[in-house]
Amino acid sequence: MKLIICFCLFYINFFCSFSQDNVFYVRNFGSKKNIDVPGNSKVEGEKIIQWSKNEGENQKWQLIKADDNSYYIKSISSGLFLDVPGGSTQSGIEVIQWSFHGGVNQKWIFKEEYDKKYKIISKVSGKHLQIKSNSASDGDKIIQTDLTNDDYSLWEFFDVSRKKANNYVTGTVNDVDGNTYKTVTIGTQTWMAENLRVSKYNNGTNILNITNDDKWLNTKLGACCYFKNDPKYNAEHGKLYNWYSLNKISNGNRNVCPYGWHVPTQNDFQILSDFSKVNTNDNLFKLVSDHAILNGKASGMRGGPGSFIDLDYSGHWWTSTESDMNGAFVFDVGFNSNLDSGVYDYFPKDWGLSVRCLKD
Repeated sequence: MKLIICFCLFYINFFCSFSQDNVFYVRNFGSKKNIDVPGNSKVEGEKIIQWSKNEGENQKWQLIKADDNSYYIKSISSGLFLDVPGGSTQSGIEVIQWSFHGGVNQKWIFKEEYDKKYKIISKVSGKHLQIKSNSASDGDKIIQTDLTNDDYSLWEFFDVSRKKANNYVTGTVNDVDGNTYKTVTIGTQTWMAENLRVSKYNNGTNILNITNDDKWLNTKLGACCYFKNDPKYNAEHGKLYNWYSLNKISNGNRNVCPYGWHVPTQNDFQILSDFSKVNTNDNLFKLVSDHAILNGKASGMRGGPGSFIDLDYSGHWWTSTESDMNGAFVFDVGFNSNLDSGVYDYFPKDWGLSVRCLKD
């Protein structure tokens, strides 16, 4: 019982301090130097070092929560992940950056020692990160070790992600594919500021990618596609999803959104609309279309009979709210008119529309 209580206290304290939406400088308490990707390298296997604070992207790291309360640590500069090479359990091994593969040698546990000073512990080896030579010199390597040298075994996290755009707090979140999305907090809600691009449910199961029109219209299973079945649209516009991919009854109780996020309900969109009317000088169309806020796109849709339409004309976002057995409510924006914005009934469930996720 004591062990469980101690773990829960640590767990609560940690999550009061950190969020997976945030980006950090990670500074060694002994040397006062930041974890750094040398020369902004994007090379797999590059050894990670410490360096004096320079506010560069190569000193910014994102924490991405795994499904077992450990974390992946992603370099903002390279897009690669902190990694124990080969899953080694040997003390003194220098840590590297590597492409995401989700292995245990890319998972890290944070243990607070005191006053927000943490040991960073490799899940594969049980060893913690430390400066190789226990010095304050720029360029010294970061190693895993089971030896403890007090201050050089401790790390501090400095949040650099919570910036404001037009008075709205912004951040980021990652999906199971490793895609990074901008986020924005509007009132009490935190939204993705980009259309969903994920190809898997957040448990790692693939979402069907259906290109054939007849198969698309005849399936009652969750499915997605690119606009015109062309991947070139994915980066800017995201994928198009049928409603069955969002509904937990039809998709096997799975979630297309990252852990801690969900597909918004009709009421969630209404809260956004009400906020725009009462609390800001930004009308609903501005909130949706402004690139510095929700950054809505006229990404079109896949309608019947499987046709792709409305690109550069309209944006259509699913809600999770069913209107009847054949349709569901949709949030629509006509980008040729700032008056054509709102939730409409209804769109058929087998049509392909964009998705934005909302933080729980």
